[in-house]
Amino acid sequence: MPTMVLRYKGSGDRAAAERRLREQLPGLTLTPKTRDYLEAGVPAGYLAALTAHPEWEVRPTVYAGVPPLTFTVDHLRNLVASRAK
Repeated sequence: MPTMVLRYKGSGDRAAAERRLREQLPGLTLTPKTRDYLEAGVPAGYLAALTAHPEWEVRPTVYAGVPPLTFTVDHLRNLVASRAK
């Protein structure tokens, strides 16, 4: 089941639009992430209907990469040892 991010772009009550979306697409798993965004687990066959929905902007989930640590414990230990000499 792919995970998508939804943002409400309609006018009016967002909670009512969320209820309508749950009724129109049963089996859709919606998880609020912020005030503006929902995470949606989209069952097979629902993606086309969801992207065509006029009240919601649909985007794929993107995870930010975490850069590797510059200083590890071993690196710091060696640095301290070299300065102590």
